[in-house]
Formats: sequence, C-alpha cells, structure tokens
Amino acid sequence: MKRPDLLEIIPYAVQKGLRVAMTPSGTPLMTCHAVTQLKEAGLSRLAVSLQHAADALGIKLVNPADIYDVPADIFAPCALGAVVNDQTLARMKFKIIAGAANNQLAENRHGLELHERNILYAPDYVINAGGMINVFVELEGYDRERALRMSRGIFYNLRKVFQIARREGIPTNEAADHLVEERIAMMRHLKGMYTGPHTNRYRWESH
Repeated sequence: MKRPDLLEIIPYAVQKGLRVAMTPSGTPLMTCHAVTQLKEAGLSRLAVSLQHAADALGIKLVNPADIYDVPADIFAPCALGAVVNDQTLARMKFKIIAGAANNQLAENRHGLELHERNILYAPDYVINAGGMINVFVELEGYDRERALRMSRGIFYNLRKVFQIARREGIPTNEAADHLVEERIAMMRHLKGMYTGPHTNRYRWESH
C-alpha cells in the first residue's frame, strides 16, 4: 500500500487483460477510501491479513467461530446479529456483552437467559444509538460537536436501563423496552397538551 504507483500499475494490468488480486496487511493504510480507490483502479480480489497488525499490537487473533470460548470479561459484538443464541450462550463466560451490532439477541428469551446467568447485557439499540444520532444531526445540517454532545446521552440512557432492570428484577432488554414505552407515552401526552386530541379533525373539517 506504500507504493505511490500502485493505482497506476493495477489499471495498466487490467488494460492488458489481466485480473489483479492483492493480499495486503491490515494496516492503518487499509482504509475504506483506499479500498474504494483499489476497486476503481480495477482490482478484482482483495484478501486482507490482520496478522501483521495483530503481532505489532500484541493482539491474539482467533477464528470468529471460536470467540465465544475466549476467557474475556467483556464481549463486544460489532458485526453480525443474532450472536447470542442457543448454541453460543452455553459457551460464553463473559461478564458483560456490550457491542454495536444490531439484533444481537437471536430471540428475546435469550435476554432472560443472560439475566439468569448474571451476564450484563447492554441492549443493542441503546448502546449503538450513536449512528442514528449522527444521521439525525446530518438531516439538520451536520454539526460534529452537536452529534458528540447528543451521543453522550447514551451513557445516561444505559444507566437508566440498568437501574430499571435492577429495581424490577427483569432482563435489561425488557428494561430498555419499558423505558422506550414510557418515553413514547410521555411524548404523546405532551403532544396532546400542546395540540389537543382533535387538532387534525378540526383542521380537516375547516376545509
């Protein structure tokens, strides 16, 4: 990736009727922008090795299928969903599950199983709300500082979820649903106070 003429060599080879495949190391140079440039240059296959980067950082690589057997305290699923399921739960020795992937529980009942096994689960749609917050801010004219400021609320929302779960003795995924339902009900109440329950009916009847 350090060759300055790489993006010239690939299209030259493609023009000659050759298909180009690369296996670069997983370094900071392998960014989304770099991959896009390689694709636009005509690269047909890309296999990225993380071993060099892992060795340099002192991180042990494991097969994705074996991650559930790792003796770690915190498990952060940040890619595929449904990673907490009947097969993986029996293998998990984690104390906390907190990651950015969507739909981490294969079924809602798996949240109860985590609760019964005393594994603290940070509900996915609470902890990964930063993405939605970022999109919301973009719609109103992007302001990075505002997005970061709003994202700090994730900490307080998670704390509230954990407090509800502890107080009511329920799984954290159920506590998160309760919190959402409470806030929706509150917003409906406030909307009714300011607009009135028959606002839409009167507006249509006026025509």
